[in-house]
Amino acid sequence: MPTPLFKKGQSGNPGGRPKKDPDLVALCQAEDSNNIRVIMELRDGKNIPAAVRLAAANALLDRAHGRAGQTYTLNHNVAVAASDDAARLTLAAAGSSRGAVSKGAATEPTSVVH
Repeated sequence: MPTPLFKKGQSGNPGGRPKKDPDLVALCQAEDSNNIRVIMELRDGKNIPAAVRLAAANALLDRAHGRAGQTYTLNHNVAVAASDDAARLTLAAAGSSRGAVSKGAATEPTSVVH
């Protein structure tokens, strides 16, 4: 087992997330209505490529409703070091998303919404 980089209880980022610059935040917020207007013009433009119009519509939806959840498919293989078949099946079943694994069965991808 590799040696951990940090001792137990020690943070890898003791200062935490960097603070936002309040002046920059205020400046950006002051321009919100202008930026939204530009995005709406891109969305509604007749000679604007469809990809740009779609990106503008998505930006407006994200701003109004938050970004949609993303689904990830994780394929995981568990290396098992057990002395007999029964122990391997027990360990494989514990790692399975469905809770049942037959001898020699491959694990199925697990979908996760993030």
